[in-house]
Amino acid sequence: MPTLKHMLVLPLILLFLAILPACDSSDSSVLATPASSDRTKTSENTVISDSVESKDKNAKDEDSRSDDDDDSDDDSSDSDPGTQPPVVTGKYTILGSNDLGMHCAELDYSVFSSLPPFNVVHAQVIETGEEPKLLDDDSGIRVEYVAVAVAAGSINTTSQNGAIFKTNFWDINPRTGNRYVDDLFGLNPPPDEGLLGQRMPGFAQPFVANDPMPFDNYSARNKWFAADGIPLVPVDDNSQINAYPLM
Repeated sequence: MPTLKHMLVLPLILLFLAILPACDSSDSSVLATPASSDRTKTSENTVISDSVESKDKNAKDEDSRSDDDDDSDDDSSDSDPGTQPPVVTGKYTILGSNDLGMHCAELDYSVFSSLPPFNVVHAQVIETGEEPKLLDDDSGIRVEYVAVAVAAGSINTTSQNGAIFKTNFWDINPRTGNRYVDDLFGLNPPPDEGLLGQRMPGFAQPFVANDPMPFDNYSARNKWFAADGIPLVPVDDNSQINAYPLM
């Protein structure tokens, strides 16, 4: 078991979305009725001046009818946008950030503790388009995180112990019979679950599973999704020290 260490952990975040099906929008069309024009009638006994005047009037009526038809065509394409159902394009931009950067954590909690395994990730989801929209908790989206390997092959799916020792945070304290997490913080979450309920992707099957984990909270005040207290430690699944795991 390693000696007491204060390790710094900075998770780099890659976020994934699961989008609920959007409602189908029905097509709506506007039927434009061409404007009618008065017909100018001339008698057989009409003098030349009256005939010319009548032709001029007919020409003006034809121009007026053409203009009305053009206006009607324009009106058919400029329907009131307020009456149209929202269009979900399926294109999103996700902005992820850690709340303060590097969090301290120990590998050995049997002697001293400064902080528990606890990392926070915030995510804002923007639906792109002509009028970008910041999506909230009522928009039908689900924001999740999983572990991803870095270029060197390091991946961190779990903080549980196996063939590799990562931390004794959830181990039994032989002096009290309680888990160290219980003695130190008065809570008793299962291994790979943080103090606020966020879990590591390998929670169900350590070193095998890499299951998507949801962001448990949404802040209406800050308009972001929050995964508070992911219990990351700076030891990857190959027992290598990596203070910059990728998710």
